[in-house]
Amino acid sequence: RHTSTTRFTSPSERTVALKAPKPILPGHAVLLPRRRVERLSALSDIEVTDLFESARLTQERLRLANPDVTSFNYMLKDGVAAGMPGEPPHIHLHVVPRSPGDLANNDEVYEMVDVWSPMPGEVNTPPAIEFPDDASRRARTEEDMAAEAR
Repeated sequence: RHTSTTRFTSPSERTVALKAPKPILPGHAVLLPRRRVERLSALSDIEVTDLFESARLTQERLRLANPDVTSFNYMLKDGVAAGMPGEPPHIHLHVVPRSPGDLANNDEVYEMVDVWSPMPGEVNTPPAIEFPDDASRRARTEEDMAAEAR
């Protein structure tokens, strides 16, 4: 349950925008469809449009509230295997305001979201991913990409 202190003005009837319970950076917001679903593909076209329009409106509010913010990260984990925290799973979109020099390594923001959990005292443990080393990877050709698009 979310209190008025964690909620922004609701952007719409279909989406809720919350101040992240454990913000990874100042202003971090989390948007959720009001209808609980695990996958983005389970939302209707109207709900998907509303989620991202609500994110755009939330981004604008965050930018106006802090003139140091020059950029944003949007992050969405689609399903448990993608590292989505929570039980039961509920699709949500992170909107993270960014300012120059806010992190020593810019890509840290992704690691911070990976372990983020909405539950106080909990840390999310995303599934391990094994990446091939660069030497064993080959560039995709135009033909490869054309075949994948069929």
